[in-house]
Amino acid sequence: TFPPLLAQDTMVQIFGKLEDILVINQQLYDDLSSTALSSLPIGGIFLKTAPYLKLYKEYCKGFHDASVKLSAKQAEDEKFGLFLKGVRERNPNVLDLASLLIMPVQRIPRYKLLLFELVKNTTEEGNQKDYADLKIALSKISEVADYINNSLKEHDNLEKLLSIQRKLTGNIPQIVVPRRMFVKEGALMKVCRKVSKRRWFILFSDSIIYGSTQDATGKCKFHRMLNLASGKVKDLSDKPKLKNAFSIICKEKSFTVFADTEKEKAAWCEAINLSFRLLSDNGGSLSRSTRLYSVTNLHQQPEAEGGGGGESAPVWIPDHEAVSCMICSFKFTTFKRRHHCRRCGKVVCGKCSDYFMKLDNLNKTARVCGHCYADLAQKQPHSVHPLSPLSPSSSQTKESNKIKMRVEVINVTEDDEEAQQILLTTAPDTFLPATRQHRPSLSPITISLPLPSLV
Repeated sequence: TFPPLLAQDTMVQIFGKLEDILVINQQLYDDLSSTALSSLPIGGIFLKTAPYLKLYKEYCKGFHDASVKLSAKQAEDEKFGLFLKGVRERNPNVLDLASLLIMPVQRIPRYKLLLFELVKNTTEEGNQKDYADLKIALSKISEVADYINNSLKEHDNLEKLLSIQRKLTGNIPQIVVPRRMFVKEGALMKVCRKVSKRRWFILFSDSIIYGSTQDATGKCKFHRMLNLASGKVKDLSDKPKLKNAFSIICKEKSFTVFADTEKEKAAWCEAINLSFRLLSDNGGSLSRSTRLYSVTNLHQQPEAEGGGGGESAPVWIPDHEAVSCMICSFKFTTFKRRHHCRRCGKVVCGKCSDYFMKLDNLNKTARVCGHCYADLAQKQPHSVHPLSPLSPSSSQTKESNKIKMRVEVINVTEDDEEAQQILLTTAPDTFLPATRQHRPSLSPITISLPLPSLV
């Protein structure tokens, strides 16, 4: 047509080296045809053609971009879209343009199979030269075929990542990133704080995401993405109400899930552990671990031992498993609410979790229980930030350079001089002082510290 439906640069993007590939294959066809008529050896013909077949590598490199460009052109250019539609309607038995473009990619593996059969059915005795030429040609074409197979896998993987990106809704992170490989997806029951909920999990070579299960339109509401650079999978024994369960332990969040069958559980554990292990062994490098992933057999890998990288997030104990505080045993009621320690995951009451400290895995200050507070006060005194509901008034702070803070410590009395000494020596001198009431059954400890500047 005039003017042309496609500009010259668009033609080059979509069709690439297709004309050069056509010339090479036409020459190969002519040579094979003449040899067939004269019954001459054909090993030399393939050996002569093999170096030129590397053009297929160039074609494969641009194949994905060509597919994307063709799809975009059909969507944005109405005339071009109608032209392709008309061609299909007039020739219903002919493949569409996208299917035709992938055919050159599929040709090299067929050449490899052909040469393999020729080598297998050619005897070295009496055909030594032809046999040797066929073996060399097979080796060279196999190299190109392996490259093309990997390119096809990358293309299929990219299409899968794009389809996942399209079906997720909500505040979605970037799914399509270099070297990320899709591994597995499916539904699992996630043990949540109140009740277990069915979630859709998608595992990649470097991360795992989950969201609400797919609706009638195939859409899935995104909830969270977890980095697998460090972590582990913990197998859990079956319980009457919790079978085929395992915990996914990551730095920023950990939780328990359970599968419908034991076989499904085993498949998930193997796949997740492999991602953990490869990332851990390669220092978190997605590029190196992905290369290994493509040639690794899941069933030949040992179970991962778990990653490093500091403390992982705890698996929260569900509310229904704790009828009373797991520290002071005070029974929960409508008014006595449950709280979770962000460090150990225990269910505790408000007074037993009235402590705040900076947690490295969360990179922020979070609520912790009294036990974790005392433990970290010794290990990381400058990370501890005690806060409470009742703050001293401004008039109190002006009256003195010192302020008394009453700290309630579970299982510690005034007679326990060692415990008191730990708190006195490890408490930081740069926190905002606070006071709160304590239960009569426990004796308070009074700590006197210099009041920091409030400016």
